Amino acid sequence: MERVLKIGDLDVMDVIDIEDMLTEEQTERIEKLGITTEQFLNEFKDAAVLTGEDDDKDFMSISDFISHLEELDSQMNETIEQENTSTELIVSESQNNEITSLSTLNNMRNKPEQITNITDKKMLFNLGRKVDKMLNDCEGQVITIDKVLVKKYQKEIDEPVVNEVTGEIISDKTTKTSMSIVIVDENGTSYATGSKSFGYSLLDAIYNFGDEIKGLKIKIIKTYRKGNNNKSLDFELV
Repeated sequence: MERVLKIGDLDVMDVIDIEDMLTEEQTERIEKLGITTEQFLNEFKDAAVLTGEDDDKDFMSISDFISHLEELDSQMNETIEQENTSTELIVSESQNNEITSLSTLNNMRNKPEQITNITDKKMLFNLGRKVDKMLNDCEGQVITIDKVLVKKYQKEIDEPVVNEVTGEIISDKTTKTSMSIVIVDENGTSYATGSKSFGYSLLDAIYNFGDEIKGLKIKIIKTYRKGNNNKSLDFELV
């Protein structure tokens, strides 16, 4: 039976890691989708982050995620055929004559709200794809914050969230929030998590300390939340 990857497993994977795991048949299926192995890995990671679950939660096997992408690709092709739309390049009438790409796929992707003190675009790009450590593995560690990056994703929910056992409505919200959090310490080591409990605590610290978040010392902890028997990732100020 194929291994189901955990959210934390995906966060630390690079292209070499995923290539070592792919079978010849899986590689061919990815190529038929018209994407590279790196693009496949990035999509896999993004999908895991959107769940909003902690790093130790099971996510999906490689084969199942390829099947998911194949289904999306099939739906996309059907939509394009029905609406007779195609990607267009439009030359802007501005003085700079900028070229803007209009594609159905890009319009469908949710753009996250981003809170960060990082101005280097290359660093932002790289941190979105690979980090040094997972915060879930750093319980008890004290980290001196240098840089922070919080991405908040909003996903529409068609139906309310229901407890499968009792039938009770857990949440009747029409949107679900998920987060991707990266912290860089004073030595340049990067840490990541998809924990919303940690994300909201970090946002609270950012709102309270502002620019003084840089240099703040935090201790990584795990706590029990009200009504939840599982421990949640969090931190306390040192």
